[in-house]
Amino acid sequence: MKFLVAAIFLAVSIQAFSQFNKGDKVLGGTLSFNTAKNENSRYVNVSTNSTSFSIYPSFGVLINSNLEVGTLLGYTSSHDEWKATDTNTDRKSNNLATGLYLQRYFVISDKFLFSLIANINYGGGKEKTSITSQNGIDENEGKQNSFGITFRPNFIFFPSPHWGLQASIGDLSFTVTHFKNKMNDNTSSQFGVNYGSVNFGIAYYFRGDLE
Repeated sequence: MKFLVAAIFLAVSIQAFSQFNKGDKVLGGTLSFNTAKNENSRYVNVSTNSTSFSIYPSFGVLINSNLEVGTLLGYTSSHDEWKATDTNTDRKSNNLATGLYLQRYFVISDKFLFSLIANINYGGGKEKTSITSQNGIDENEGKQNSFGITFRPNFIFFPSPHWGLQASIGDLSFTVTHFKNKMNDNTSSQFGVNYGSVNFGIAYYFRGDLE
């Protein structure tokens, strides 16, 4: 949370980056991987393991010297396990998403930039849950659709005028999800501050002044 507050303060404290030109194009993408493990000592043999992987290619256009708009596609795969004394639950999901984004650039130095990214996306996918207990194995499949809005700070390093290497830590998000399987049909919403999310990306900038 402190990182996100500091990032927003940095954005309003530094000057706008004016190295780009209107009409410049950006082809890029981000890659993220998250893993978490939790042992609950209040119970006997209770643990959770979660892993997720996502990739989001994107294409954008500079509408002025420091503001980029674009579209993105995404794929996310996640795997969660809950292990208890008598029951083990295993859940796997795969989702595809598409959306729009807005990125505002700020200068730190000739090779380092800071940006704030806002994106809106809609996606859907399938989920499979398997519960193993003394009564056997119970499997259940479902479908979900989600709509989300995310804000995140981003740092960019330019090893050359055309290539940008990106990294971000943390985000603010609001998500509405509709999930349906043979037992449930419900819609939920969630607002979250995910300071443990780490994203890495690379982008190629088609800059007219350098062609």
